[in-house]
Amino acid sequence: MNSCSQHVPDVRTAYGYCDYTDDGRPFYVGIGKICRVKTQKRNNKHASIANKHGLHRHIELDLTGEYSIVWKLLCEWEKKKIVEYNTFHVPGNIGCNFTLGGDGFLGFKRIKSQEERKRISDLAKERYKDPEARRKLGEAIHQAKLDPVKLQHHADAQKKRYSDPLERRKMHDTSTMKKRVLQYTLDGKFVAEYYSVSYAVQATGIKNIKLVAVGKRPRAGGFYWKYVPNDFIIDYDEIIIIERKK
Repeated sequence: MNSCSQHVPDVRTAYGYCDYTDDGRPFYVGIGKICRVKTQKRNNKHASIANKHGLHRHIELDLTGEYSIVWKLLCEWEKKKIVEYNTFHVPGNIGCNFTLGGDGFLGFKRIKSQEERKRISDLAKERYKDPEARRKLGEAIHQAKLDPVKLQHHADAQKKRYSDPLERRKMHDTSTMKKRVLQYTLDGKFVAEYYSVSYAVQATGIKNIKLVAVGKRPRAGGFYWKYVPNDFIIDYDEIIIIERKK
């Protein structure tokens, strides 16, 4: 009796989706399985737009069938929608697609064509070609980092995170390179604790914190700063202030 092997089709379900802002503007088109759809973040630009303008993900296409056929159909759909919704990332719009679509899903590695790489390179060169444009971009980035609302939000989040000793120890144990730093007023009153000097600089906008912590400067930003060993949990009721030499 002759036996023959029967081909079993690789049947899968995948989706085409689009991300919209709170006011209904599309800014990202994607394809993938349901696990891909449920994962919100795509890239740093996508996260920035989502935090600033909101994120509402709509599934606009649902396909089930032979894997190769489903993949081809979704890639073509993605290419068409990126052009239709204008979600390709260029300076001046909120689009967050860094390719023209059709790069695949379900484990396919994204590979840019030579034409697409040249287009992205030309866009970057155009953005930074004008010295005045570079200066304005640098100023905008600097001002964004010193935004008082963002700094206050970050400081509040840090205080909330480190209010729990167990959470604080968990965070500290993940890195042996970073040193916690304490902030005091000039009269010795405890203000805040930060995971590292870089966190403190970002949260307060004060420079030269490290120089104070290592004893090379008496103060920075009108405050004293002091390193704390990572294996030491602070008892805030028993803090001993050591006066620095002025």
